[in-house]
Amino acid sequence: VSNNVTISLGTLNANSFNISVGGNWTNNGTFVPGAQTVTLNGTAAQTISGTTSTTFNNLTLNNAFATIPSIILGIATTATNTLTMTSGIVDQAGFTFTLGASGAASTLTRTGSTTTNWMYGGTFRRFWPTATAITLAGNSYGLFPVGTSSASSYRPVSITSTVNPTATGSYSITHTNSTSTTDLSPVFSDAGTNIVRKHDAQFVGAISGVTGGTYNIGVTMTSLSATGVLSDIRLAVSNGATTVTTVGTHAAATGTVVNPTANRTGATVANLTGDFRIATTNLAATPLPIELIAFSASPVNDKVNLSWTTASELNNDFFTIERNINGEKFESIKTIKGKGTTNLTSVYTSIDENPVSGISYYRLKQTDFDGGYSYSDVVSVEFLGQDFWIIYPNPTNEINFNIKLTKDEIGKEVYIGLQSMNGQHLLSQTSIADASAKVTVEPSQELPSGIYIVTITTNEKVVRKKIIVK
Repeated sequence: VSNNVTISLGTLNANSFNISVGGNWTNNGTFVPGAQTVTLNGTAAQTISGTTSTTFNNLTLNNAFATIPSIILGIATTATNTLTMTSGIVDQAGFTFTLGASGAASTLTRTGSTTTNWMYGGTFRRFWPTATAITLAGNSYGLFPVGTSSASSYRPVSITSTVNPTATGSYSITHTNSTSTTDLSPVFSDAGTNIVRKHDAQFVGAISGVTGGTYNIGVTMTSLSATGVLSDIRLAVSNGATTVTTVGTHAAATGTVVNPTANRTGATVANLTGDFRIATTNLAATPLPIELIAFSASPVNDKVNLSWTTASELNNDFFTIERNINGEKFESIKTIKGKGTTNLTSVYTSIDENPVSGISYYRLKQTDFDGGYSYSDVVSVEFLGQDFWIIYPNPTNEINFNIKLTKDEIGKEVYIGLQSMNGQHLLSQTSIADASAKVTVEPSQELPSGIYIVTITTNEKVVRKKIIVK
């Protein structure tokens, strides 16, 4: 199917045929997957959404869209037998993706490179059968392919068992990104070595039903500074604002200082639940030196204003502002001198004086005096002059509201998703833009006062905007 698949009423039974989808998958009815495979192989952003959660038997993600995200969840989604991740970075939009079912075997096959497929912004859940080895090979029960919305930010969590679990259940990982760090007070002694700083990016593990077993856990981080040495890296569990603890036994970190995997061995099943953090034992030559509090970009008149704040800096030579306008390559547009070493808060501002029409992506590259560097998260800006998408009335005290699109969207199908600020999914709607390029959003009931996120998706792009309900 080159276009969208929409189950509006009744049942779609896969029977004995596989389904390839080049557009969006919307389930407002019933889907019977049989033993077949659904493949998402579009060349533009695709969504899995609807009023009914879809349970696939086999799901293959092979989307070729170069811009992140290439696949977006609008509802919780399950693949009971096999998930094949060939290409396509998935924005879970706060939802859970589940692989497997209680007591049954399932397989994860991740065939793409580390720059073309993972999931972010939600929870990845995996069922483990009884008395089955948890490994990274074969069925890959121990691989949790999470990351962030930034390019080259695949941050998998790996679990392997040295003693197999004794009861079936599920394990899940929720990754929340951050670019800041926290110094520990008091420091935490781990086998005679003090852990002194933790990264604020979270890898939250949760277990349900699984009992027994002994496990090793590895957590991979990206875009750290090259300052320091790999042996400083530790894996800790955050248990307070400025405190940590540990589980099992420290094992040497692998990979590189910029992209390390922190490891622990000999953990119990109870130890797998917690807020895992990358940490360091060295403040003076730490691999976590720049505490970047915020980075933002916003269109103002005919320019884009950029600003960022650091809580502290260590050996910081300069920042480079990089821009991506085609979803493929970042290019340097400006360099700003850093503060070297400081414990004071620093605020930086700059301007892109020649923004490009459409959606552009910006990131910061921070370079140390010794040449080591790291990247911030990517932020996006929609810069379309007088020709932009508008939500109105906004603020509103009405049940329905409108979205004014551009003339290019007239007659095209538009997917609308509505979420609360805490990630609760409230509405999925597919509409056709009318002759004035307008779409009316019609929630089934009055929304409580507050701020909501509206996700607008066409075959060409995805835009998120806020609406205020009074």
